[in-house]
Amino acid sequence: MIKIVNNSMPRRIRCIKCSTELEYEYSDIQKNKEDDFVLHMTIITSYIYCPICKEKITLGQFGKEW
Repeated sequence: MIKIVNNSMPRRIRCIKCSTELEYEYSDIQKNKEDDFVLHMTIITSYIYCPICKEKITLGQFGKEW
């Protein structure tokens, strides 16, 4: 049997601009939705901001067709 011990484990990523190693949790992630009328898709981008240099760090992006 598989047991979930801690679902909100912190994840790590390095800021491209200032090279700071960041640790974030799911609650820190912000999302943005944009409609692309050429591709007929909604593009959802997940990102966080570096607390040192305020750079927007994209974690992932996926599209959903209409």
